[in-house]
Amino acid sequence: MPKIQISPETHIFIDTPRCPLCALTASVYRRKEPSDLFEGWCERCGDVCITISSVDAARPQNKAHLVSAWLRRRPADEPAAIINNDGIQRILKDTPEYSVLDKLDMALVKISGMTGEPGERSTFDVSRDYPLVYARSGNEAAFYVRQLAALDYVKEDSAIAQLTAKGYLRLSDIQSGEPRVSLCLRGHVVRSFHEWGL
Repeated sequence: MPKIQISPETHIFIDTPRCPLCALTASVYRRKEPSDLFEGWCERCGDVCITISSVDAARPQNKAHLVSAWLRRRPADEPAAIINNDGIQRILKDTPEYSVLDKLDMALVKISGMTGEPGERSTFDVSRDYPLVYARSGNEAAFYVRQLAALDYVKEDSAIAQLTAKGYLRLSDIQSGEPRVSLCLRGHVVRSFHEWGL
């Protein structure tokens, strides 16, 4: 739920406002004072309250998506705070560089977390929720959903996922901290036991 209040008295309204982080259409507007501040609500980035110079610091590093992820992952009851240059540097420094395999696991966890009950389709939307898995775009998040489907962890229809029994098994492994290698080996060991008649 958006917490930042926007009004014509305090903000410069334009016909097609865009989020300075994801550069997509959003209800994010430049403040009249200070004029370097953008505030509002973006369905991908959440509550946005950021100086344009901060965005300019993150964009050349190709890391604006990490700021979007930080904003979306903040506790819902936490008040919006202005992200300035120091804040951007702290966010970028504190955010790990996740691998593709890490992001696959994150996508599976988020798909599960956005599923009401087993058998339902997840409300995880790649075009809206990609920051939740530290993806740079909806296309990257869609790649993770397709790969999870290829692994039989989810059934996928138009980038909307539904967890399978195999997906719940992998989710259990993630939650117990079992490494990916052991999961891959488990299938090999089980096959070997059958081949050996054990």
